[in-house]
Amino acid sequence: MPHPNKKQRLGGADDDGKQQDDANFSSLSTDILANIYCCLPLKEIMRSRRVSKKSSDAVKKTSEPIVASEYKYFKVDSVMNYNALAVMAEAMPGLQQVSLGSKYGEEKFKYIDGEEPDEEEVAHNAEYTALNIVDVLSPANFPNLHALCIDSNAPLNGKYPSLFNFSNLEKLTISRCNTIKFGFDMLAGLRSLKEFECIHNKLATGNLKDLSVCQNTLERIDIVCSDDAPIGGNFMDLANFPNLKSLTLHQTKVTGQLRDIGDDDFPMLEVLKLPSTVVGGNRYEIQRVAQAKELIDELLPLRRKRPELFSDRYFHWKLSDESEDVADPRMDFMPDYHNYCFYFVQAGSRLGWRWEKKFDYTPDHPFEVHWLDPVPNKKSNDYQAYADVAKSFIPNGAGRFFKGLYEPPSYTVFNRLSRNYVPSAEEMEMWENL
Repeated sequence: MPHPNKKQRLGGADDDGKQQDDANFSSLSTDILANIYCCLPLKEIMRSRRVSKKSSDAVKKTSEPIVASEYKYFKVDSVMNYNALAVMAEAMPGLQQVSLGSKYGEEKFKYIDGEEPDEEEVAHNAEYTALNIVDVLSPANFPNLHALCIDSNAPLNGKYPSLFNFSNLEKLTISRCNTIKFGFDMLAGLRSLKEFECIHNKLATGNLKDLSVCQNTLERIDIVCSDDAPIGGNFMDLANFPNLKSLTLHQTKVTGQLRDIGDDDFPMLEVLKLPSTVVGGNRYEIQRVAQAKELIDELLPLRRKRPELFSDRYFHWKLSDESEDVADPRMDFMPDYHNYCFYFVQAGSRLGWRWEKKFDYTPDHPFEVHWLDPVPNKKSNDYQAYADVAKSFIPNGAGRFFKGLYEPPSYTVFNRLSRNYVPSAEEMEMWENL
């Protein structure tokens, strides 16, 4: 029996609710729908275009959420996904993130050959299905493209100028794609480019000066060269980039001197990773032990003014493998276990530097610290912070081999230390388990 005080649902209420929902949906403008759809995953956005004509129009105004990882971009790695991209060219021109690649070993397809293609590659892929990526992935079809990634499996061949003409593109990644030809000057068409990654592309060419075409927009540059890629220039050519925050130039032939960075250079730079070809760059080599102090003296003013430029935990300089200061005079080379490096250290406000002998699989052997500043006053707020960190710099335990020494010894002294050294039980166990 129905409860006498409970309001009963009238017949057709469900239909009325559905009609009300439909009315609410119909009252939404395409702009509002587009704002709603942009919060959905890409597949859901594309499905929404089938709901109604208004919904389809809203999808045309929609852009998918921006993500940090290129692994979450829409990946054109098959004929099916290429066809989907062709559909999106009309149905969803607001697409913002695309990755070009291929699924290794699954389908034999290629993108149409670009300018100056490799003829051997043309002959090898002659029977493959050719996809016109230039016509589909174009600035006209996707004017708001935000990020483009070209990875190692992208079946490109030659130059593709149209891929460098997206005026709203902010991030370009080209990684280990050894069949695409491009020069840094081709970035001139990317007027909004903020992040440029060029990782191990053997056909990439250019000079750092060529990046000036994006001088006012670039915030991050990450270049890692293949051995035969002709990428050069002086890193100081980028010193007047007003928005540059991160600069990585690993394995390049870039030159310059770290000490040349002046007060007005690289005004926004927070991360700096330079190759060994730069004087003062990571793993820069010196020939004599005494040159370490000279390099430290040269770079100390910059280290005090711009400590963030030395913040990479792996940043160090090294003694040449051919240094006569530590080599066995009876040998023509220095064994791998003589891998001496040096770097700045800091405890509280007190700055110093030290040598260290690096190993691949066992703890490194540090030397004593050359302190550059006096000990903080024990009554100061900084003293405890200094004392806590400074203790960790004292060679001890498995790293006590060079305790009491401040620089790499000659071969004769090293040989005597080795003969007299008594390893701990912990060290013996560690070596036995290698």
